[in-house]
Amino acid sequence: MNQKKRDWLTTAKYFLIYLGIVLLSLLALTSGFLLDHFKPFATLLNLPTCNDLLAHLFNEAGIAGLIAAGLGITIERLSAKEFIKLADEQRAALIDQSQTMAAQERRAIKQDVFFNCFGIHLPEEIRNEIKTQILTEALLRRNMSMVYTLKPYVDVQSHSDYVIVECELRYDIVNLTNERKEMTLSYSFRKSPIPALAGQAKFLAVEAHGPSTELDLSGDQIPTRSRQDLISLDCPHRVVIEPGVDNATEIRIHSQNVKHCFGGYSYFTFDYHTCDLELSVVVPSNTLDVYAGVSPGGSPGIWLKKTHRDRSKDGIYNWELKRPLLAFQGVSVGWDPKPLPTIGDPSADSKLTSAQKHKTEAAPADGDPAPQPN
Repeated sequence: MNQKKRDWLTTAKYFLIYLGIVLLSLLALTSGFLLDHFKPFATLLNLPTCNDLLAHLFNEAGIAGLIAAGLGITIERLSAKEFIKLADEQRAALIDQSQTMAAQERRAIKQDVFFNCFGIHLPEEIRNEIKTQILTEALLRRNMSMVYTLKPYVDVQSHSDYVIVECELRYDIVNLTNERKEMTLSYSFRKSPIPALAGQAKFLAVEAHGPSTELDLSGDQIPTRSRQDLISLDCPHRVVIEPGVDNATEIRIHSQNVKHCFGGYSYFTFDYHTCDLELSVVVPSNTLDVYAGVSPGGSPGIWLKKTHRDRSKDGIYNWELKRPLLAFQGVSVGWDPKPLPTIGDPSADSKLTSAQKHKTEAAPADGDPAPQPN
């Protein structure tokens, strides 16, 4: 029922009520007149002793009814409209006031939560940034493994040492929402520091396997692009991630590049939160000391711990995460040649790098690493 029809029915109802009051008032006045002027009529009612009183009561009731009907039709209707208007204004003001108070209470609750948890009052802009960068992230990386294989290489012409770094990444991407999500595979690394080894910086394999995605590229099938000193994955395929933790999509990226031997490092930046990670570094020649860390994050011991699979003395290093990593944090792997063995060690010569044998100065380390999001 629309508003116009309801208004019409209300008006008709009030009209009938006022009409009834007028008719009853006229009937009362008529009865009073008859009682006052026609005695036989009073006698018929068997009320001979109350004629004057009844006539007076009927007359007063009739007059009062007509006055009430007049007031109801005029003043009462106008007062009702004013009352409704005033009530609407007060209701709107109360709604605005309640909304303002609710917003203030929400802000106070947020502030109190952070204060009670951490003992500090975080500004609203900081809380909003936490929500944007951390709490609303839709994708999550799980079951991640990073395997680095470091192979020292000697440049015969310059007698400088380099390291061929082979990196294999495996992880599952989980969609935390109730809607299908899409992502683009992205990964980059620096070009070879010397032209002679330019062919050694390349992608070896890119794979994605999930309920709605099947991608398997290798060698020359992998599209890449070069810009400045970076080689980047330029994969046009969109990886579809179905909702639900049971519909994970498995990603594998296998690459190879060239780094300096002295002070070399590789840095990987995470663009999704990562719950678990196993980091392995294998040095087949066992001629490098390897270390790993998380940035930003302070001491490596806060984030990484060595596992029972770690055999550093044999050139096999293994760590796992002690706590999850958030988006835009990164893991770095660095290395340096092992110290010169003591004189008289029969295996010393086989473990020396070319630069150590020729007693050359160390080659310059890589520059600031470029983020390698994936």
